[in-house]
Amino acid sequence: MYAIIDIGTNSTLLLIGKKETYGKVRILADEVRINRIGEHLSIDDSISPSAIKKTIDVLKEYRDICEKHNATKVVAVGTAALRTAKNSDEVLHEILKQVGLDVEVITPDKEAWYTFIAAMQSFGKDIMVCDIGGGSTELTWGILKKTDNKDSCQFISTNLGSVSLTEKILKSDPVTKEELQDLCSTIDGQIQKALALCTYKHASTLVATSGTATTIAAIYKKLPKYDPQKIHGTKVTMLDIQVIINNLKERTIAERRKIIGMQKGREDISLAGVVILGRIMRRFGYNSVTISDHGLRWGILYEQLLKGDVTPLNNILK
Repeated sequence: MYAIIDIGTNSTLLLIGKKETYGKVRILADEVRINRIGEHLSIDDSISPSAIKKTIDVLKEYRDICEKHNATKVVAVGTAALRTAKNSDEVLHEILKQVGLDVEVITPDKEAWYTFIAAMQSFGKDIMVCDIGGGSTELTWGILKKTDNKDSCQFISTNLGSVSLTEKILKSDPVTKEELQDLCSTIDGQIQKALALCTYKHASTLVATSGTATTIAAIYKKLPKYDPQKIHGTKVTMLDIQVIINNLKERTIAERRKIIGMQKGREDISLAGVVILGRIMRRFGYNSVTISDHGLRWGILYEQLLKGDVTPLNNILK
């Protein structure tokens, strides 16, 4: 029984699963809490005391859930916020002291790799995976190949995050035309800069994961209550993305809360996240995107259960 905890910039996620006979994986818990550990990090360079407290409260709740399910191993990872905060070591020490949880802050390449593994299980190998986080965005692509007896693929990591870009650029409510133009040019510039350092190979399918992606699917399907089974595998066109952008940019944050499908706690950062995806689709020539509910935590779970054999599974049981 494995429990995977993903401490992201905007949310903290828990996934508990175990491997059963015939290579099937059974999921016993899949939880998300928005605690925004990276709040104001782009401005202050440190994680605030209130964000630390909210995160520890969530982790204590997750500890209780793990005990309830008799999870024998807990793997906890941190991403962009804990990679960049100047007080990251203090936060990690406080988590260990109060929760008893030893968190590994993973590198961007590890984050991209695990997310790719997760998407590959559902959508095959010929994919580009777009993981839009609160503090960074990773793009991963290419059919897996062996490098030093290990599977590998190409990836780029950028500082494009839905939280960080909102705090830096989208300061008006509702946003102004000038802010939106600044956002688009910033995203385009960061992508172009990152691509200059690697060789890009086009994949047949663009897969988007993370809270931004699943919120897009929930809004597109007008889901009053989040349902991962209805979200996972949803295909959204470029036109649909533009409709959502137009809808968000005209509304105040308070008005966005009333949009059917909007996840509580994402209304302020939703526009930046959707624009990131839209600019990526435009830059790489994708007319549609497939939404995945299975992100980083799923990739880590697969690796733990399959011991490095990341060949796509036939069934996921819930």
